[in-house]
Amino acid sequence: RVARSARPEADTALDTEWHAVRVRERLMERWPSKWHEHRHRHRRRPRVDPILLRARIPSPGELKAVELAEAAAKAAAARAWSDIREAERAKKVEKAEEEGPRDDLGSVAALRQAFLREHGKKILAELGGDTKLLDADIPGWLAHRFLKTCQATGVVPEFGYHGTKQENIASILRRGLVVPGQHGVKVANGSAHGVG
Repeated sequence: RVARSARPEADTALDTEWHAVRVRERLMERWPSKWHEHRHRHRRRPRVDPILLRARIPSPGELKAVELAEAAAKAAAARAWSDIREAERAKKVEKAEEEGPRDDLGSVAALRQAFLREHGKKILAELGGDTKLLDADIPGWLAHRFLKTCQATGVVPEFGYHGTKQENIASILRRGLVVPGQHGVKVANGSAHGVG
């Protein structure tokens, strides 16, 4: 049991201090564990695992080895992803060759319709129901070049997302996507997966 403090004479500063002492005493009497938490709440520091404190500090060579292993794993994953995409593309080309020439690759308008039939629902689902898909206003030579590439492979292209600044859109629609380093286009946000 804790001894209680006697109330001091009528001094405001001492009265406030006495009140705080009484609150602490009541906390200690009624809830000793709560008092302990209250006392140490603001003094807690994050603790380091004792095993880590006793562990040997890795050498620069070991740290470099981990870094190289992570880079190798990342490169292997990128190669595996590339192989999967190439296999899917090969399947599509093979299927297209079996089916013969496609009617939906005869014109840019037909290609757009085929693309929307094949991918439109998925794009709208991923971007949200209030999304509107509009035809891009691209020059005829660029649309014709794109159509020729699709006709050569015999497949409707897959889709992907390309983020860019609003001020770049007019140039992309006018010239198409240009590989950085060519035609005055600079790398803007790094090239972790290669240029272009």
